[in-house]
Amino acid sequence: MTRDAAPLRLAFLGDAGSPHLHRWLNAFLARGHAVALLIPEGVDLPGDAMPGVEPIRFRSLTARPSPLGAWAARRDLRRLLGAWRPDVLHAHYARSPAWHAWLSGFRPYVVTAWGSDVLLAGRAGRVGRLATRLALRDAAIVTAGTPGLAAAAVALGARPHRLREAQFGIDTERFRPGPAASDLRQKLGLGPGRVVVSSRILAPLYRHDVVVEALAELPGDVVVLSTAMRADPGERDRLASLAHERGVAERWRILPAMDAARMAELYRLADVIVSVPESDAMPQSVMEAMATGTPAVVSDLPDARDWLGDLTPELIVPVGDAAATAAALRTALAVAPEARRTLGERLRGRIVERADARRSMDRVEAWYHQLATRSP
Repeated sequence: MTRDAAPLRLAFLGDAGSPHLHRWLNAFLARGHAVALLIPEGVDLPGDAMPGVEPIRFRSLTARPSPLGAWAARRDLRRLLGAWRPDVLHAHYARSPAWHAWLSGFRPYVVTAWGSDVLLAGRAGRVGRLATRLALRDAAIVTAGTPGLAAAAVALGARPHRLREAQFGIDTERFRPGPAASDLRQKLGLGPGRVVVSSRILAPLYRHDVVVEALAELPGDVVVLSTAMRADPGERDRLASLAHERGVAERWRILPAMDAARMAELYRLADVIVSVPESDAMPQSVMEAMATGTPAVVSDLPDARDWLGDLTPELIVPVGDAAATAAALRTALAVAPEARRTLGERLRGRIVERADARRSMDRVEAWYHQLATRSP
């Protein structure tokens, strides 16, 4: 907590199943603040993912998309927030969470842009775009982790003077270079081959199909590992079918969902990670891998180029280009040990400089305190 500052009451709106949101909330619990998460009725809160966070159920506008539904949601949110009395309300994602923050009438509120919520805003429809514009316009602060997200938020209605740069932040103590656990290969049932980690959620946006196609062009000792965390069942089945068709089913492995500690071990095991979505900001998973010193093959998107264009331009590939992705993976896999160590140091240095979790949360905490002093 900021020195000599009183604990705050912080309420959040966001995806209750997101590990990124869990880490954000847990960071402020650890600093001594009271934290509540507003959760739409009918949405499950993961077991013990956030001990200490107070869940507050509310009637969701998006479950009742009508003027009457909006009125009911507003009344319910006003009642619940009035009872809990937060100092600041923070919406993570500039769609439904931000819409509900604006609709609640509670002020001040903060909106954090995550990526596709502002980069693919056109898919929200006319009413959704209007709701996003209103929510961003009235937010006391809009945070974005990259210049590309910030520009997209302004184009959608955010006031430039209220923009702040804030990362979710990387735990650079947990995600650090070093050898993977000696028995990790055995636990995962891996041989001595080379490992590529494709760590994004198994959903169409993240183009794992491109990775499967690229794998088919790589040597037979290369295996690709993904995880089942929040996987879309239909996409998982489609990818399994594609891997079978391309003759790489034995080298396309989907592991059980992993917590942050196990993901750090997986990044240390990996020779390279791959993240080739069709739209995104700078992915948290790529930054975590960078913090461990592991290189990444990434889509040629503005924010990825901002972070990696001067470090690994040869590993930035056109969206949807399996041949280019395979070529970049070959390049990364062929890096000599000494050059890899040097590159790893530079990758980690970029994260320590721009995305260290403690520094990020220090800045956000200071903003919360500033807003709380001018709360109505």
